[in-house]
Formats: sequence, structure tokens, C-alpha cells
Amino acid sequence: MNALGMALRATSVRTIPVAMQSTGRLVQVPAYLRMETRWTGPLPPAHKTIPNKTALDFEGAPLYPEFVVLRLLERDGWGGAWRKNWGGTAFWRDIGQVVEPPARALSIFDQLSERAGHAGAWDIFAWRGREVLFVLSKPLGNDRITAYKARWLDTALGMGVPLACFAIVEYQG
Repeated sequence: MNALGMALRATSVRTIPVAMQSTGRLVQVPAYLRMETRWTGPLPPAHKTIPNKTALDFEGAPLYPEFVVLRLLERDGWGGAWRKNWGGTAFWRDIGQVVEPPARALSIFDQLSERAGHAGAWDIFAWRGREVLFVLSKPLGNDRITAYKARWLDTALGMGVPLACFAIVEYQG
């Protein structure tokens, strides 16, 4: 298991092939599996601002999967945010808690978004020093990567962003 897998407390890692629209070639994106427990208690009122999400039990509190990934990345020295895309876009560190990525990281995100389209941005955007990381959070068994997400990846690779800056975190539970 590599350092990212360890930080994410993944139980396994595999790759998911993604077809690049510009060349037709397949690239293999690492997918890290996490075993989770669904939250069964009542949700705090703030959770109702996010439509159609399953809350997970993270250390005794309800947390959406994207925020679980963010907490684990933060413990590994990353800053990060979930890119909220309904009712306007924003970077959220937690529900309703807007965070502004550092200028260099935001510049990369903005250039990529401008070229690939805002609809294809990956769920989680993280930064650490000069590194950036783009992560999709998905339930296990939902391997389909949308054309928008594939275009985003393809555009990023064409801009010189390394494939190692992309990951999928799958959760089961």
C-alpha cells in the first residue's frame, strides 16, 4: 500500500480504467477502498443542506463520505475542500464552511476548470506544498466515470498534471 492508501486507511487498492477522449487510450486511476459504517442516528440540521447524501459514522459523528476523505487527508498534512456545485459553487471544508485554496493550487484548479469545463471537476480538491490532489468519492460498485470527469482528467494530463495527482476513494458500508 502506498502513502496515500495508508493516509486514507484503505483496506485495498485497485485501478479503474478511464478512457481519454483526446487519444482513446486507457489510463488506470488508483481506487482505494474504505470499509465504512452508515450513520443510523438523527442528522444535525446542517446536514439537510446537502441533497441525496449518505452519512457515514466517522469516529462517532455523522459525516458525508467526501468530508471523511478530507479529514483523513488533513491528518496527513493536506489542506483540502469538497467542491460544492449546487446553488453556486464553493469549496467547503465542512458543511457550509467555505475555504479558499492557496493561490497556486487555485490557479491550477481554475485553469483546468476553464479548459475542461466546470461540470467535470472531481469531488475533492486537496493541496500540500506544491502538490495537488483530485479525488472522486464513490460507493463501491459505482465504477462508471462520467464523460465530464474523464474529460477533466484528460485535460489535466494534457496540461502536465501527473496521473499520480488523481485518485478514487470507494467506500463500502
